[in-house]
Amino acid sequence: MGSCFLTMPIFEELCALETAHPQRICNTEIINETVDALYDKVVNELRFAADVFIPKCEKNFYKFWWNDELDVLKEDAAVSCRNWKNAGKPRHGPIHVTRWRRW
Repeated sequence: MGSCFLTMPIFEELCALETAHPQRICNTEIINETVDALYDKVVNELRFAADVFIPKCEKNFYKFWWNDELDVLKEDAAVSCRNWKNAGKPRHGPIHVTRWRRW
C-alpha cells in the first residue's frame, strides 16, 4: 500500500476540479471549499501513512543506557560551556579550566 494508492483519489478530485465547467471554476467560494477539503484529505492520508509505515519507539529506546547521573553530568557540561562562551571563550584562567576539565 504505497502513498500513490492513498492519494490517487485525491489527485483525481483535483483533476476534476481543474476540468470542471467554466461557471463552476469562476465561483471562488466553491473552489476555496473544495481546495480546503482536498487539503484536509491529503493531511489525513499523510497522517494515516505515517501511523502505518513509520515505526514507533518508546522514550529512551535509542539511549537505553542513559540514566539520571548522565543527565546531571550533561547539565553541568552545558552550564560550564555556556559560562565559557559568555566570558568570551577565554583560553586561560579558571573558566577555561572548568570548561575543559569536563571534556
